[in-house]
Amino acid sequence: GEDGAAGRGVRFSPFFSYLEEPERDRTQLDVLYPLLSRRTDGKSSATRLIPLAYYKNVVRPDGTYDWDVVLIPFLFLGDSNDADREGAYLGVMPFGGTLKGFLGKEHIDFVLFPAYYHAMDMYGYSTYFTPFPFVGWGSGGGKDSLIIWPFYGNVNKHAADGALKYDRTTILWPVVNWQTNDTNTPEPESVFALFPFYGQWITENRETGEVVRRKYSVLWPLFQHARDDRVRRFFDQEREVNFALQRTYWGLFWPLGAWETGFDLARGEVRERRLLPFYWYTRRRGREETRVMFPIYWHDHYAGRANGRPFVNDYYAVAPVLWYDSREYTVEGVTTDTHWFKVWPFFSSEKEDGGARLVEVLSPFPAPRNEGWDRTLGPLWRLFEYRSLPEGDSLVRVLGPVFKHRWSENESETHLLPIYSRHEVRSLGLDRTDLFWGLFGWGREHGQPFLKLFFFLEVPLGGTPDP
Repeated sequence: GEDGAAGRGVRFSPFFSYLEEPERDRTQLDVLYPLLSRRTDGKSSATRLIPLAYYKNVVRPDGTYDWDVVLIPFLFLGDSNDADREGAYLGVMPFGGTLKGFLGKEHIDFVLFPAYYHAMDMYGYSTYFTPFPFVGWGSGGGKDSLIIWPFYGNVNKHAADGALKYDRTTILWPVVNWQTNDTNTPEPESVFALFPFYGQWITENRETGEVVRRKYSVLWPLFQHARDDRVRRFFDQEREVNFALQRTYWGLFWPLGAWETGFDLARGEVRERRLLPFYWYTRRRGREETRVMFPIYWHDHYAGRANGRPFVNDYYAVAPVLWYDSREYTVEGVTTDTHWFKVWPFFSSEKEDGGARLVEVLSPFPAPRNEGWDRTLGPLWRLFEYRSLPEGDSLVRVLGPVFKHRWSENESETHLLPIYSRHEVRSLGLDRTDLFWGLFGWGREHGQPFLKLFFFLEVPLGGTPDP
């Protein structure tokens, strides 16, 4: 067994790793990572065999279940009693069958794919192709389409009251394209593009006739320009507020050069300066990213919520040598810090509030951190590893799996593969020593000494067992 900051598990690198986190009701199993992995969280489980198979099973508190098995790319099957996906399904590529809940569709039917393909989404829109993706049509949920690719394509959608929401047409895709979008709103958009020579996106306000958003592209990707002066209405403490976006963007030789500034409700303050590969800075929705001589220098700053918990994350790198990651989480008013520092490939250190600490010498994974690698393959490459946990346990490894010593106030383990191992549990009166993976050994249990022969045969020796 092996304790970690998050739970307890066992590991036999690089073949097997198992971690159990009782507080989160979660387990993680990896076999020949990343080839085979399994995750459970008490309500669901998922198993993945890269690149061949995937299995997911979800059982909800209300008694509904949902399971899927995929043998890529040939077999798809599953069953569910959920109202949204009720019933079993089976699909065998390319011969035929039905899929449910794949590729964003409620269900997919196919026969001798790509000869015939039918899909329906959650809004009731059904599409038919014969063969896929060249000749197709669709209807339902207020939406209609006709596709004869690449010569002609049209898709349009109406709102529940019959008003047109958008109408989009393309000829000789992607050369000629024209659209009308948001036609049932106060600010409809019209689009015309003759790719790659010219494109324009114009949004007008119906009441004033003013152009509130404009975007142009000339000889894409040579030049792009956009300006957004739309006003958005929202309620702040039951008071209606008008907010001007006022975003401006200039682009040159996309994606190498860009300049953008402004504000919008979805992304907060928006700022971007880009002259790749020399410099790149972006700021959106509490997130800042800086690159200098990309991809050599990185700095990322995030502030937001993850799994319902507020967090702040700062990440620095001078790739591939120096890496630093600082994470701060707040749960029920208690803030926890984690700091990780790496000088690749020689040294790595991680420290958490509460006393957990990890130090590695020769740490070859070039970062960013990868939990699966660290738990399964990482130990094979480390010359030295030291871990200390808040519970009082400590661990030292030397030469990967060759030498390991783990100790606490009550228990200690020492392994020198393949020659020697010792396990002592003071509260149980257990002290066991094995040679050559247990071929021979000796020890004492509850005060009774014994001698072990040929892995399994234990011969009691003289002595008085503990009462």
